[in-house]
Amino acid sequence: MAKEFYIKNRKKLFGMQKVLSVAEALIIPSEKSEKTYNQYTYSGNEIKEFLRQSMENMYLTVGVEGESLRGFQVHYNKDEERYEIAISFPSSKKDWELAFEYMKGLALYLKRDIECEDGQLFKPENIDEYDNNFDIAAGIDGILKIGRVSISGIHRDMTFGRDMIDRIKNSKNRQDEFEKIAYEIQNLEAHEPTPSIYEKDNELIVKYMFIEKTPIILHFNPTLGYRIYSDGIKDENIADWFIDFLVQDEKEGAKIMENINYSEFIGKLPKEKYRFIDEISIFIEPLEKEEIKGLKGEFKSFV
Repeated sequence: MAKEFYIKNRKKLFGMQKVLSVAEALIIPSEKSEKTYNQYTYSGNEIKEFLRQSMENMYLTVGVEGESLRGFQVHYNKDEERYEIAISFPSSKKDWELAFEYMKGLALYLKRDIECEDGQLFKPENIDEYDNNFDIAAGIDGILKIGRVSISGIHRDMTFGRDMIDRIKNSKNRQDEFEKIAYEIQNLEAHEPTPSIYEKDNELIVKYMFIEKTPIILHFNPTLGYRIYSDGIKDENIADWFIDFLVQDEKEGAKIMENINYSEFIGKLPKEKYRFIDEISIFIEPLEKEEIKGLKGEFKSFV
């Protein structure tokens, strides 16, 4: 569920102005404000090529590092010839504020008004007059009615279970409590390994890279998560899950130790070495190489 706002593309003498690239969609609104907008949709060696892509048919999650909780989505609808900005429910008050600043900058550049999905029209400089109190309350009410819900954040997904939802429900200010919980999860400084999918003996296996002396965030029970699904691959398609360990060896330098079964590893972790950060994910304290070797000695199954 989200609230959408629209900004029509600028008309030129012959047709419409060229659709912005991803990089332009980040830079141009920044020139109209003091914010530096970042994209949280994609990372990798091909980032430069990604930034050159047109915003046509591109769904971009945009935010400001250190301020955004969930960010907001930007898309160019070529059929309607307009940029569409969506703010998901629930979001933080800062997400709304940053989205308004972004819309203002983009609308000033395009010399267009901003239209809300309900038909309200705003001049760029007046967009922050939109009353979002109902939307903010509706977002919180939405998660309170569900026993368990997963939502995205700019850095990681979050799954709110009954305990977390009750904590929000019983607080004096539900929006503030939601933001407190969610920002704590998003602001954790930890490595969150991306699953690598391999085919072995006509079966799919998944591996995660665990780095010594580094705090790690993993799911307590292995799952790809909805962001990772590709080519129709889902959890039930995976035959097994494993963890590789990257450690520093005095003689050989960086070295990958023999991998171990994911669930066995989680099951053998000392309780003082991890804590749940939401319903399904855990924060694992940094492990030294000798601690990893000690844990590995307890395992029987290796691949």
